[in-house]
Amino acid sequence: MKRSRRRLALAVLLAPLLAGGSLVAATWQTFPGAWLKNRLDLSPNKLTRATQRREALLAALGLREPPRRVAITIKKAERRLVVTGDGQEIFFCRVGLGGRPVGPKERQGDNRTPEGSYRVCTRNPHSQFHLFLGLDYPNERDAERGLAARLISRAQARRIVSLVRAGRQPPWNTRLGGAVGIHGSGSSVDWTLGCIALDDPDIELLWALCPIGTRVTIDP
Repeated sequence: MKRSRRRLALAVLLAPLLAGGSLVAATWQTFPGAWLKNRLDLSPNKLTRATQRREALLAALGLREPPRRVAITIKKAERRLVVTGDGQEIFFCRVGLGGRPVGPKERQGDNRTPEGSYRVCTRNPHSQFHLFLGLDYPNERDAERGLAARLISRAQARRIVSLVRAGRQPPWNTRLGGAVGIHGSGSSVDWTLGCIALDDPDIELLWALCPIGTRVTIDP
């Protein structure tokens, strides 16, 4: 009975959204970014659209409020970002990576996207790349590596560790690089300096789902 109500709600919700389009590879539990593209642009304000996209997703999932435990996994080789809510996959979309996508980020200017476990530590609604969720790169592991490679000083390593443990933005001006995050402006090619790039509708949804502190796992 619950599944039938969910299917009915989803059909009613998606009918106007899918006119002239298609729902790509969706299940009742998992929704790709394609179905939340520009068909929900009811407002010129991107933050209002972000809320609309989140509410549409929650309605389709039969949820009254956002999941309490949201996490992001980015699979670099697949160019795919997956969002889970309370342990269930709820959304996925395509991503673009740094200009040198293979291998983890090691230093400033290498055009590589980091690999490992990070958290959202900043949110910039005024980014030149539509919306920006900043990650706490470099983290403790990166600081250890950088110190061993003599890319940063011991004092810089201690500061990175201290700020990351406090849930704050680490220094983004060391030789390890920084200002790495998830943002908009297109996912069709690997074009960033190390960030993860999404299509604008997808970063809008991500913005509304993912507060500061959200865990982000980046796999090779």
